[in-house]
Order: sequence, then structure tokens, then C-alpha cells
Amino acid sequence: MTRNKGVISDMDIFFKLEMIANNMSIILNITNKELEHNIYSTKAINNINLLISNLVELNSNIKASLSQYPNDNLTDSLNGLASCFESIISGYELNEDNSIKDIFINRLVPRFKKFYKDLDSYIFKITGVKNAVVTGVNELSINIEKLIDLKKCRIVAFISNDNEMQEKYIKNIPIFTRNELPFVNYDYLIISDYFNCNLEKKVVININDYLKHYSDYEVFRAYYYYFNCKKPIDGFITGLSYAEVGIDVSQLSYNVINAAVSSQDLFYDYQWAKLILNNKKIANNVKFAVIGISYYSFEYDLSKSNLKNRVYGYYPFFKKTRNHPLAKDMVENYIKFEQVASEIFKKDYNIVFYDLLKGNKDTWWNDMISQVMDEKIIEKNKWIVEHDCDKDYPETVKENVGIIREYISLLKLHNITPIIVICPTSKYYYSNFSHRIKKEYENIMNKIKEEFDIEVFDYFASNVFSDKDFYNVSHLNKNGTKKFTELLNKKLIDLCDK
Repeated sequence: MTRNKGVISDMDIFFKLEMIANNMSIILNITNKELEHNIYSTKAINNINLLISNLVELNSNIKASLSQYPNDNLTDSLNGLASCFESIISGYELNEDNSIKDIFINRLVPRFKKFYKDLDSYIFKITGVKNAVVTGVNELSINIEKLIDLKKCRIVAFISNDNEMQEKYIKNIPIFTRNELPFVNYDYLIISDYFNCNLEKKVVININDYLKHYSDYEVFRAYYYYFNCKKPIDGFITGLSYAEVGIDVSQLSYNVINAAVSSQDLFYDYQWAKLILNNKKIANNVKFAVIGISYYSFEYDLSKSNLKNRVYGYYPFFKKTRNHPLAKDMVENYIKFEQVASEIFKKDYNIVFYDLLKGNKDTWWNDMISQVMDEKIIEKNKWIVEHDCDKDYPETVKENVGIIREYISLLKLHNITPIIVICPTSKYYYSNFSHRIKKEYENIMNKIKEEFDIEVFDYFASNVFSDKDFYNVSHLNKNGTKKFTELLNKKLIDLCDK
């Protein structure tokens, strides 16, 4: 709902009303149970006095909004609540035990529930802003407001069963227990931990589940680079991890987006190309596209690999998945999540997710590519070349040949020069690589070169690189990346200056 014209500009007053009402609802429940044991206990009396103080504060804060947006129901409800408390005080003065219980349980509690509901409706009618509760107190949840579109929704409570969190606040928002959740009025439950319960008629947004299944750090990072590209590009890169770590676009003489991702296959390379080229703000004058492949790329389908579930990390951006037995269910779940998320999250919430979570993973990534291969790593990585060469999938080869032909045709349609690049590998990798797969690659590439005018830069077994240029047997480290990017940059300059 769009906010009405003339809405009170300061939303803090409405938020404060919500907080007071939340607090009163929970205290009412606690006091209700206490009265069953002893209506004269210090806890019961203190709670009743606290409820009266909250009602006075509530009444004081609501006057400004009621003067501008009158509501007879709320006014009558407040008067009715005040009357109940007056009767309860009188009951204590006259030692009327049954009267106190009857008024509290059968008059005050039902009236407050109605008031609380009416207050929420009143605030929403004026502001169009709904309420959300967040489960969990963690790095993600405490920054949740960065995801929320505050014109649509506000966080009114956090839920945690950690005893150390009880009666504390996160940025002025109270932390309640899970047992207190039923006494809080809210429209959305945002799950940022492993909260699990049956909540009928409540809209649940499970961001913990979303991040587990649909958030891939490297895919998100590539999209982040694309999303934040604000000026026209000269080229872009797709490919697997070899091009992802092996080409440093900051060293190139051109403005280039690197959309290579580890374990990425040709299907998703092609999706990146289409996404980038459909963005006319940055892609109107693209000169070249680097397609980073390996000799085994034509045999490789991510959706049929051990990492097949990574395909879902692409779905938020491409709305497509390559063949996968669980694709239908996973896609349906994502669509449900996205539909609800669009109601309260910022438009580009995936970018916010990446910003929130990248810190630790960026550190891990930097540490990995800064390593220098040694004997221990070489011994540990013997399995890599065997794994990469354990492929014999004729149907996948046929499908991938079709994909790269479509990819190159798209580039040609846009007058973009396709450049096939095979990044360097160490002698421990290339000397043990499958001759059959290499021959298969050469036969395919020769046919493609006959059909299309393309450039092929093959550094697979280049003697320019030594062991110290790799962090494992098949990937360049920072030092190797610097050397390789310098070589590639010279090739691009020669090519683009023809």
C-alpha cells in the first residue's frame, strides 16, 4: 500500500507505539500466569504497575497521531483499558481477589488484544508499512535493516532463546523469547537461524534456507561486479576458475567485467554473455569477449557434476537452470521466496546479501590465491587431473558444441571479437592430461575455427610459468596471474589496435 498524502513524516512515533504495545502484550501474558499463583506477589503487583506506566506512555504518544488521524475505536479502546486498570487498583484496595482475576483475565486481556490489533491496522492504514519479526541474533540478523525496504516494512522484534540475549535490544528493537512470539503482532517472520515451528497464516521468509541453496559467493561476486559497472565496457570474460583467478581485470588496458566462476560450464558462460549484452548502458561498444575454457570443457556439464547443486546459485540472476533432477522443486521454492521477498526487501537485495556476507569469504579467497605451490600441495593435488579427465560424455559434448556455436554467433551478431583462452597449468597437470580429451578438443576447435573467425590463445602448457606461479597444480596464484594478465593484455592491445 502506498502511503497516504499528509502522513506524519516522523515514523518514529508509530514505531514507538508498536514497541510499547509489544511490551505490554508480553507483560500481560506473564502477569496472567502470575495471578493464577498469587495475585499479591511482588512480581504480579510490579507488572501491573509497569502495565499502567506503559498505558500512560502509550496514551501520551498516541495523542499526536490521533489529533491528525482520528480513530474513535482506538480512543474508546484506550479509555476501556484505563477503566480496567482503575477497577483492578480498586480490587487491590478492597482485597477482592476474584474481582481482580476476573477483570484482568476476562476484561483487560481481551480488550488489549483487540486494541493491539486495531493499533496495527491504524498504523498500516496511515503508513502502508507492515511489521516483521526476525528469528536469531547473528551477523546477518543484526544487519537485517540493510535488506528491508523501510517504506514497506519495519522490524518490531528479534526472537532468541539465548539467555544472555533476554531483555536486551538491537538498535532499539527488543529481543524476546520464542515463547513470547505468539504475543507479538507481526505480518512477516524472517528466519535467519534454524527456527522451526508451525506458524499457520503467517508469511515466512527463510533467508537462512535461501542462503544455503541459492546464494553462491562466487556467482554473487561476478554479478556484483556486473551490477556495479557504471560505464561502458570494452570486453568481458566468462569461463571456469582458471580465468576467474588467472585474469586480473584491473591490470588490463581496457574496462572489462570478469564473469568467470569456478566450476562454471559453457551453458552459464553463455547466460552471462546474454545478460551483459542485453544491458545497453554498458555493452553498446564491446570490442571483445574472452571465453575461458579448458580442454575438458566440452565434456563438462555442471548440473551433472558433483557440484550440481551450484546451478541454483545462478537462478536468481538468469531464471534458468541446466538439466537437474531437482530443478522443478527448487525453482518453485525460489519463486515463492522471491515473491514474498519482493514485498518487503529492497529491489536489489541479492547485492545486499553479498555485501553482508562477503567479508570472511573475501579473506578466505585472498588467502587461497596467495599461496605458492610446494611439494606438499603437489602431492595433495594428484587427484585433480585424474578427476578432470575422468569424462566421456558424447551427448554432453554435442550439447556444449551447440552452446559455444550459439555463444560465438551472438558475439558476431554484435560485432564482438570472440577470443578463446586456455589459461596456464603446471607441468604436474598438463603432462598427465588425457590425450583423448585433448585430441577431442582440438578436433572440435578446428571445426569451430573453420566456421567462425575467432582468436585462440592457448597457454595450457606454456613454459613461461614455473611452480611458484601456481597455488595448486592447475591454478595461477597472484604472482602467476600478474604475469599471465600482462601477456594477455599485450595480445588484446595488438588485436584491438589492428
